[in-house]
Amino acid sequence: MPYNRRMGNDLLRSFITLTVFTIALSWASYVFFGGIVRAEIEEPLTRVEVYDFIDTATKTHRLSGIIMVPTRCHSLSVKTKELEPGKFHVYFSTFGDFHGCAEDPQPLSFREFVVAPVVGTEFTASLDWLPLDFVIVSSAHSRQ
Repeated sequence: MPYNRRMGNDLLRSFITLTVFTIALSWASYVFFGGIVRAEIEEPLTRVEVYDFIDTATKTHRLSGIIMVPTRCHSLSVKTKELEPGKFHVYFSTFGDFHGCAEDPQPLSFREFVVAPVVGTEFTASLDWLPLDFVIVSSAHSRQ
């Protein structure tokens, strides 16, 4: 059976086409499914659910909750600043020697006292200057 050069070229062309198609499909799958996995992993780092205990006698809010930090080696600092009347921003900052720590998000609890009006107070927050979804999930008032 003689070798047919045209048949060999067609076979090579089909092999190259199949290879390019497979690589393109693999890359598209990686981008699509990788984005889904990354979004599910990053979700807990950006949402902070907060309990707000309001003392009506002293007009203070005691905010408490859990925030996720990037590694177990991170420490947390919390400061609050009034941006305008009734609007407060909570600044979460991480610090510490975290070289050699595996990137494994860890929960840290926090508590912050804020002197603010009992009603009509709004809170926003950021972690290392990145905005957080700061949600008051429950609030209670002291009885006086």
